[in-house]
Order: sequence, then C-alpha cells, then structure tokens
Amino acid sequence: MEILGFILFVLFAIAGIILIFLGMAGTISIFLGSVIYAAFTHFDKVTWRLLLFFLFLVIAGELAENVLSMLGAKKFGASGKSSLAVLIGGLIGGIAGGLFSPIVGSIFGVLIGGCIAPIIAEYSGRKEWLPSLKAGLGALVGRVGGTLLKLALAGIMIVVTLVCIFPFG
Repeated sequence: MEILGFILFVLFAIAGIILIFLGMAGTISIFLGSVIYAAFTHFDKVTWRLLLFFLFLVIAGELAENVLSMLGAKKFGASGKSSLAVLIGGLIGGIAGGLFSPIVGSIFGVLIGGCIAPIIAEYSGRKEWLPSLKAGLGALVGRVGGTLLKLALAGIMIVVTLVCIFPFG
C-alpha cells in the first residue's frame, strides 16, 4: 500500500505543479497527494501535524497569489475596481485560453486576462492610456511574483513529504 500511496503522491504533485502554472490552486493537489500518502501509511511518516502545516501553506499560497496580483496593480496606480478586475480577468483569461490550448493557452490566458482587465477598467474610468497600461503591468508583475511564491511553497511541501518518506541518515 505504501508504494501505491507514493505513486499517487507523485502524480498529485506533478498535477499540482502544472495547475500552478495554469493559475489554479495546484497547492491543493499537492496537499491532497500528501494526505493520500499519509492515509495509505496510517499517518506514520506524514503526520497530522505536518498536514496541518501544509494546509496553512496552501491557504497562504492561494491568498498570496491573488493579493500580490492586486497589490501589484495598486502599486502601479490602479484603482480598487481595477484590482478586482485582475482576479476576474485572470479567471476568464485562463478559461478562454484553455479552450485553445489546455496548458499553454491557460497559462497565457491567465497572464493576459489578468493584465488586460485592469487596463480596460482603468481606461473606462480615466480615459488615459498611460496610467491604464501601468496598472496592467503592475498586475502582471504581482501575478508572476505570486506564482513564484506559490511554486516555492509547493516545492517545500513536496520536498518535506519526500524527506518524510525517505529520511536521510
């Protein structure tokens, strides 16, 4: 059963990394993979305490990605309306891009949608292109930073789980 648990963990971890690049909640997949492994091994190597820590990382990573994207837009001069547009545009862009190409299209869709939406929102209010473009750039910078942070948290979850499975020493 431990081998099956390990295989499932690896599959969920790979899926999680892919989902993060798609702008989705990939840390949840990695967390679920750790929970499955823990259940298959009766929580002997991966404990409940560690799983609670991973749950904290999942919540922190998902919040951070969205907050950093909104803060990036705000830092570059976006209004509150534009900050909300970042989230909506990223979601719509990811779905639309996924229709053309499930992986690459979704990645570019999230980035483009999350960048274009605040530009449109800012331009509709200000009728000036430069501040609108700056808001879009800020959203893009924040989204990339958030995604990198989420990838780092995902890496921590994967490495810690692997160290629990294959302890050194």
